[in-house]
Amino acid sequence: MSIIVDSVIQNYHITRKIGEGGMGEVYLAEEVLLGRQVAIKSLNPNLTSDSQFSERFVNEARIQAKLIHPNIVALYNFFIEDGIYYMVMEYAGGITLKDLIAKNGPIPEKRTKQIFNQVINALSYAHSKKIIHRDIKPSNIMIDETDNVKVMDFGIARIMSDKHLTRTGAKLGTLYYMSPEQVRADKNIDHLTDIYSTGIVLYEMLTGKLPYKTDTDSDFYVMKEILEDATPDPRDFYPHISEDMVSLVGRMTQKDKNDRIEIHNINNTGDIRSDDNKDIPHPHAIIKNQKSIPPEKIAYVNSVPLQRLEHELQKASNIGDDELVDLLMNRLDSKQEEEDQDQDQDSADLLLAASEGVIEKVKSLLDSGERVDSVDPDGLTALMFAAEKGHADCVRLLIDRGANINLVSSNGWTALDMAITNHHDEVAAILRKYGAENGNGQNGKFGFVKSAFIVIIVFDIFTLFVIFSMIRCSSG
Repeated sequence: MSIIVDSVIQNYHITRKIGEGGMGEVYLAEEVLLGRQVAIKSLNPNLTSDSQFSERFVNEARIQAKLIHPNIVALYNFFIEDGIYYMVMEYAGGITLKDLIAKNGPIPEKRTKQIFNQVINALSYAHSKKIIHRDIKPSNIMIDETDNVKVMDFGIARIMSDKHLTRTGAKLGTLYYMSPEQVRADKNIDHLTDIYSTGIVLYEMLTGKLPYKTDTDSDFYVMKEILEDATPDPRDFYPHISEDMVSLVGRMTQKDKNDRIEIHNINNTGDIRSDDNKDIPHPHAIIKNQKSIPPEKIAYVNSVPLQRLEHELQKASNIGDDELVDLLMNRLDSKQEEEDQDQDQDSADLLLAASEGVIEKVKSLLDSGERVDSVDPDGLTALMFAAEKGHADCVRLLIDRGANINLVSSNGWTALDMAITNHHDEVAAILRKYGAENGNGQNGKFGFVKSAFIVIIVFDIFTLFVIFSMIRCSSG
């Protein structure tokens, strides 16, 4: 069911349709009580019953709710009505960067910098919240009549510590702007993929063209270029580009993500941003204010082995060097974040391997020290995933490795509940053999009802027996 123009949904008067895609539609509306224009995004009703799409739509809303920044479209409301999911968002007027480039061709460098700075502002803030966009492209960047920028569409964004929406082998993004690691479908996609995509957008703003052959219908050839070919010099297409901007494009679009410039270094590039346009630093930033810190001190901090960070921090504290303490603290925080992300990734890999029944992968992860009872955001364990899919050998392995068979998920389900619901009798028998119990979830309720039903039947039989005995006594 599509939204009807001129209708009212809750407090929103629908004005007109402004966009449409595979997952749903976007409408311009007026919030009646406040009298402001909003954009209402609805999930296609045909997709609502598909958990993959509904979960992604809810994920987008949750991520948007975390992002409050002048260069990011804001989320005002989220609700479900008549079974349809709706997001109410800030209406960003103007045109997309894609339309601007199509209309004007190469954008003059001064104007490019103004637009680029705001995109970097938005991404720097999102990264500080540990959120990766993963689909930066000109059509997701709105520009108004005074060149104010709004970054949109966090539909496939991911919170860095939340791996359950990402599956190994899934290519998420738009091909021309994908980083090499996205093309390869690497499992460790991080904030540096946004740097690469933004570098391609910067190239397109400066030249009016993409750095790839676009006159082919073959994704293979485009992917091959992304993976193997160096980004061409943008001056080959448009000569009026400064050396600094050419260098920046090259540093942002390195094939090896570890060679790319970090976002906080872009922020500290004087030619890119004016001093009065402050920004929130990237969470991995080691340098708080590059201009005021001696280069030798920065080099020293970066050279300290990870295992000696705490020792050097104590020394800096003892001599009262606050600047050095701050630098070492930032590097220590970065180290801890990386360790946490590695642990989260291992947990996600274990859950996925158990769900797919990949025994060798499960063994490898457990042998490397991954906890057998790691849980996803819904409290589901590897044993629950294996039981749900009916992977008997995987269930046996996890139990042998010490999995708690009676852990209960956030919705009250146990591994046995999942095995019974999905009619995996062999798995249910294995779990019962080791003393598994129903939880308070659906099958737990079924178990209670079944027990109650048996009690009622026994009671009825007993009552009939008593009545029959009384009749016989009366007859006698």
